[in-house]
Amino acid sequence: MKRTTLFLALAAASAPTHAEPVEPTWGLFIPQGITVVDFNIGQGRVSSQFNEQGKPERFSSTLSGVPLDGFGLLGDSSQVELSFETNFIEITAGHGITDDLAVGVRLPLVDSCSDATVGTRNGSGDVLSAALTAQAGPFAYEDVASHCDSGLVAPIVGAFWRIHSSGRDSLFFMPGIRLGRMTDKNDPDILFQPIADDGANDLILRFDYFRDLGYRFDLAVQLEHGINLSDRQTLRVPQSMLSITPAAFKEHLKRDVGDYTILDIEFGYRFLDDQMRVFAAYYQKNKGKDSYKSPSGQSTFYLSDNSDFRDQEYRIGLNWNGIPAWQRGALPLPIQLELNFWESFRGKNALKYYYNEFKVSLAF
Repeated sequence: MKRTTLFLALAAASAPTHAEPVEPTWGLFIPQGITVVDFNIGQGRVSSQFNEQGKPERFSSTLSGVPLDGFGLLGDSSQVELSFETNFIEITAGHGITDDLAVGVRLPLVDSCSDATVGTRNGSGDVLSAALTAQAGPFAYEDVASHCDSGLVAPIVGAFWRIHSSGRDSLFFMPGIRLGRMTDKNDPDILFQPIADDGANDLILRFDYFRDLGYRFDLAVQLEHGINLSDRQTLRVPQSMLSITPAAFKEHLKRDVGDYTILDIEFGYRFLDDQMRVFAAYYQKNKGKDSYKSPSGQSTFYLSDNSDFRDQEYRIGLNWNGIPAWQRGALPLPIQLELNFWESFRGKNALKYYYNEFKVSLAF
């Protein structure tokens, strides 16, 4: 999901008259008059994160063991199990305006669920849940159990411009905008809401560089910078490091989500007359701190604290290029298939991801 989520990873399919040695037909550009549609289907699960020191820890370890004397449960403490699962389909469509310029849109359809069990060490979980959801009480959460959200999340529109091409390499510039405010689903009254996106609008500036290394090896480097635009969002403003916050501290805040930078380096090897390609990649995303301003003047320190992060992942995958079969008349349309797997192996204040993707690309 990440690589296509970053921006328009537009897979191209072209006739031999458009192909160049450094731009084989598995997908680096969209020729004039060609429309390409990608269907990217994936699933991911996360139950742990990297802390400030870069050590992995389960969500349950940070939420469990909290004293509950304030809830009338003297000598008792919390015991919480928490994980998140996401299923998604990303539909990316691009159309070639010229042989060097394409425009496109990405529509992520996401079904994301939290799997939460709220309990206590002494078995008083029902009492704790009732205290958190009592509308006359100080917390007044609507939901403190498992929760699911689904629908369109942060569509992207943009362009794909080839600014350099030679016999061995190519450079592309891809500006765009992510419309997170359009689909923001944040609800401060749901304790374990699965957040698939930060709900902010982003300006995206991305460069992709491709190089033929010879002997069927190739290199793809992606550098992206996202500028998050300030907005307003209703949140509960925590008064401590705990995520459980009384409803009295709910406020409509001015928000500026931290900007981010992404580096993605992928090495590939082609075989079977360029119809198959295996690849391995390194991905890193660095994001700055979020900042908040409260109209009432209350401290937003714990909202901003540890909101900066570094996420480091590896990706491996396999791609099948069906364009030669289409050219022989064996397929009705140019098609490409790709299967890949992602895993976070290092980070700071970042989720520890595991997910896989299957992508189908068609050209018309």
